[in-house]
Amino acid sequence: MTASLALDQPFAIFRPDERCLVRLWMTSLDDDRDALAACMAHLSEDERSRADRFHNQLHRLRFIRSRSALRSLLSEQLHINPREIRFTCGEFGKPMLANPVDQPLHFNISHSGGVMIVAIADQPIGVDIEEVRELDDLFALAKRVFSREIVQEIAGLSAPARKHRFFQHWTLQEARLKAHGLGLGALDNPAAVAQALATPAWSVSIDEPGDFIAAVAVRDLTL
Repeated sequence: MTASLALDQPFAIFRPDERCLVRLWMTSLDDDRDALAACMAHLSEDERSRADRFHNQLHRLRFIRSRSALRSLLSEQLHINPREIRFTCGEFGKPMLANPVDQPLHFNISHSGGVMIVAIADQPIGVDIEEVRELDDLFALAKRVFSREIVQEIAGLSAPARKHRFFQHWTLQEARLKAHGLGLGALDNPAAVAQALATPAWSVSIDEPGDFIAAVAVRDLTL
């Protein structure tokens, strides 16, 4: 994809309205530019323990780099050491800051295929990224998670466009759910999911040329 994979500058900035500034960073979790020891130094003791429990080395390295990248970005916003960042979880498992802040600071992350995206805003935010790939059960999955209108739209497209549009809808829906604080813990609460999707929210699809599609959403904002 064409977006910069460096963390020094956001690759996209949105201002949905005067109340909200949204910034997005993207980075490769398979990039060796950041020495592993330096990444480990950013992690908490709990995160180091979690890293040690990975049996798959690739997944372990991606976990270490993703946590280090998130801590580095948040530390720049809070002007504290990356290891001083503390996290907690919402009712449905969405990670959030536990550190006291002078101004509202919300974040969300997603990763797919070795690429990570981080969103930071001053309103509750959700972000999702997916590597565009073949799905044997695309229609079955679409029928489980999308409305009848979206399923019909996808079915009416050519095969290449169908896959592309599926992941556009998927990332937009995931971003909206995450903006409402719904993490994996909400999968068993269909009422909460339905309420979140029925609530208006600002969202945008980020369609970079290449193999990835992303989306970002902000709760309580509409265009």
